[in-house]
Order: sequence, then C-alpha cells, then structure tokens
Amino acid sequence: MPQPIRVLLAVASPLTLKTLERLLAQAAPDEIEIVGIVRRGRDVLPALQSLRPNVLCLDDAPPAIKGLEVIAEVMRTHPCPILAMGAAPQTQPSPFREAGALDYWPRPDALADSNNAQSLITHLKMLSRVPVIGRRSSWQTPRISPISDAVPPPTSAPISPRLLDISPATLDIAPSFKSSDHIVAIGASTGGPLALMTILSAMPSNFPCPIVCVQHVSQGFLDGLVSWLDGGCRVRVAIAKSGEKAQPGTVLFPPEDQHMEIGTNGRIRLKAAPLRDGHRPSVTVLFESVARSYGPRATAILLTGMGADGASGLCAIRDAGGDTIAQDEASCVVFGMPRVAIERGGARHISSPEEITRRLLMLCQLSEKRL
Repeated sequence: MPQPIRVLLAVASPLTLKTLERLLAQAAPDEIEIVGIVRRGRDVLPALQSLRPNVLCLDDAPPAIKGLEVIAEVMRTHPCPILAMGAAPQTQPSPFREAGALDYWPRPDALADSNNAQSLITHLKMLSRVPVIGRRSSWQTPRISPISDAVPPPTSAPISPRLLDISPATLDIAPSFKSSDHIVAIGASTGGPLALMTILSAMPSNFPCPIVCVQHVSQGFLDGLVSWLDGGCRVRVAIAKSGEKAQPGTVLFPPEDQHMEIGTNGRIRLKAAPLRDGHRPSVTVLFESVARSYGPRATAILLTGMGADGASGLCAIRDAGGDTIAQDEASCVVFGMPRVAIERGGARHISSPEEITRRLLMLCQLSEKRL
C-alpha cells in the first residue's frame, strides 16, 4: 500500500490553519498526512529534523513566520520541498522561489472549495517527488530591471557569430529556416519564469517570427508574470485573445484556465477543453497544434518543470520535422518535463537557457540573410 505524503504545516493564523486542514482532509487516507503543525518560524527546523516530512507547507505571516528567512535557512541546513503561501499574487515571479521554495500558492480563504482542495493536494503530491538540494545561506531578491527608454533599439544589422561565440554548424540549424513563416513555441513550469526572462529579454524588438508560450502558474498570477516579462523585454509580451494573429516580435500567453492552439493562418484559438497532462493551459496542446500547423517551420523549447506536460508535444514537433530543444538538467530548477521529453526522443538538442538564447539570436541572423 502506498505511503501518504507527509506534510508539515508552518502556519501562524488559526483561520488559515483551519482552512488548510479542511482542504487537506478531503484527500484519501493514502494521499496526505499532516505530521505536524508549527506556529513560529523558529520551530520549523526542529520539526523538520524530528518529523522528516516529504513537504513543508509554509505560510508567510510576519512577524511569527518570516517566510523568506525561514525558507533560506531550511534550504541551507535541512533542504526539502517547500510550498510557500502568501496573501496575494505578486507582480513578478515569487521571491519565495528564489529563496528556495519550489512553488508559491495564494493563501486559501475560508470559501475555498473542493476544486481548490484537489488542486492543492495534487500539487503537494507532485512537489513531494522533486529531489531538492541545499543552497547557500545568503539570499537576495533578483534584480532584473525593465529595459529603459535610454537603451537604443536593436538595429537590423546581423548579429555577429563571433559575438555570440557560436556558429551555425555548432547549432545544426535546419537550412530551410525562413522567419516569415516560422514560429517559436515555449513551454515551462516550476522555475520557468526566470528561464523565460533569460531568453526573452535578449530578443530584439524586431525578432523575426512570433513566439507562443505556456507557463504553468497558480491562479491569479498570470497578469503579474506577463507584466513583469513585458517590462523586462524588448519584444512585446501579452495575453492572447481568441482569433488574434500571432505577430513577429510578440510573445503570447494563453489566458488562465484555457488551452491555446495556433492554426495554419497563425491565428490563436482558445478553448476550455479538459485538462491535458494534468494542466489547462497545457504545453502539449500548444505544441501539438504547432506540429500540425507549422511542422518543419517550428522551433519548440521545453523548459524546467515538474511532470510530463509538453513531452509528447515536443515529440510531435520533432516527428513533424521541427527543431526541438529541452533544457539541460544542470540549469533546471526541476528536471521533470525536459527529462521525460529527452527519454521519449523528443529533443534534438539539450541546452541551457543561455545556449537557447544564442540559438534564437542566430536564427535572427539567418533570417536577415535569407529574407
């Protein structure tokens, strides 16, 4: 019989604790077991050492529990999967993830229902399977500033391979690449926002083809993520509208809780179909539509994340002749989705976000030579 996931709750508020206990009580007996409850940050480490939970669920509630400090100390001395909770969605990828938490979840309120319960239970089960390593004790909020108006716009001059320290031969780029009818598709989950910023912030405003992207985020976080990326990138980053035509120099994300597909005419289709690979929006749904509509004219990138969403979609794009890239293990926060894609043979290339960035910039150069 499978053992239940052992969860330690670090929650100062009696109301929040009562809500969490009610939600987790809806789990089957072999799914979730609350092995302990602590009300103060200083009690978290002793509880971890004595109870050895599979997951720490921590509610950021200063002064009793200073979430960032506690997470950093846990990751330094007793690393384990952490789900951090807080009051509201934030305007940039959660600093709790940067401190070491695997994910951030909006604090559930007293009206949270069975759908919220099942989502939380599923998430805790997924987090429990993620191998976690320790981190250094120092922690700082990442400083990623929006590109100011003082930065000159990208020119149309080709990008030097010498500057990129990479060559077309090294990249093994398909000779048929032509940006006017090409598309770039990206999928990501846990750890994805910073990988996306690394890649997208390097793209020029005149990037020669559309970019479509699915990033798994908690409910209520999408607007903040898109705003953060748009402020830090030269390309336009926006939430897609049904029927909208994907344009060069634009990155489109699906709205929350809707799948996104793209047709042969480059127009976006949104739909509230059932979950796919456990998600809506699903990376696989997007990738499969890209395979059907673009085939060899597609570049697909599967970034860090838990589970297997996007793996079969990446295989579909490779089978259709497209260029496919999976993020490498060393640079992943969670080597889940890319690992499954690699194991299934879906990735032509395995690269870090920096290498992926150079590859896309080289595509810019090739497009200028061939248009």
